[in-house]
Amino acid sequence: MANRVGVIAVDSTVQNAGAVTWWRLSGDVDAQRLFRAWDARGWDIADLPTQPSNASTLRRVLREKCGGPRCLIQSLNGAAFAVVDVAVVSTDAAAPMADAEYTTRFKVRLDEIDELLESDSLTGSELAHLQTEYDRARSTYEASTLSGWLVGQVEQRKAIRLRDTGGIYFVPEGYVQSWRAFGEVLASASDSRVYEVPAVKNEQAMVALVEALSQELQSRVALLDQDIADRGVRGLRSKAARCEELAEKVRVYESLFSVSLDALNDMVSRLDGRIVEATLVAEAEATSGH
Repeated sequence: MANRVGVIAVDSTVQNAGAVTWWRLSGDVDAQRLFRAWDARGWDIADLPTQPSNASTLRRVLREKCGGPRCLIQSLNGAAFAVVDVAVVSTDAAAPMADAEYTTRFKVRLDEIDELLESDSLTGSELAHLQTEYDRARSTYEASTLSGWLVGQVEQRKAIRLRDTGGIYFVPEGYVQSWRAFGEVLASASDSRVYEVPAVKNEQAMVALVEALSQELQSRVALLDQDIADRGVRGLRSKAARCEELAEKVRVYESLFSVSLDALNDMVSRLDGRIVEATLVAEAEATSGH
């Protein structure tokens, strides 16, 4: 059987710290297949990627099927678009679009319930073909748009970013099976793949991963620390929840390597104290304002 997730076998006597992982996004993801595979795992449906609006989906179809370097997809009132061809007639190389001519090829709109396409300028067969493409697009995700979702999923599994720009992550051992299952679910609904390479548990791994965790926490704490004094109660409670996620992540790596990460705990604890203090002030101000 083909290895769909990219797992590499190693000696079972070797103790692993976790796995280094990355992914390759390809083609579209079948939304229904993803939903069924996700639901079969008993995972929260709310964690599935958000489907784009129907108007955005129609724009995507028009861009893919009718667009090009000399074509514009122009938004009209409501969920309607015009496909406009652009002819360059200017002889001025410095301003080639100065005398461009714009010709509307056709207009198309969604009906009142965003289900059917309507057009006064397409033939019946042309509209039917476009309807088929729109229906197909509504049932899929563009793989290229799911990168942020995958980042969120791997971070839920307490992963550490191994590059400043992302793309490569370390997943701790206690979460590797869950992440592997995620890769299997994604593969069942698309041509996209998640890969992993085991990371041996040793002193070098601990030093490298704790350093990466420290850099990540410094960045995240700095972001959470911004505008604390100007946030309302709801915003501060959201910050508090994210602060607790950071604290939990530190605990995971303390347990993984059987060490105390006092400096990281102190960093997160000080942030939590500032958030608590700001929340008390915000609650008092909200109460006095009523």
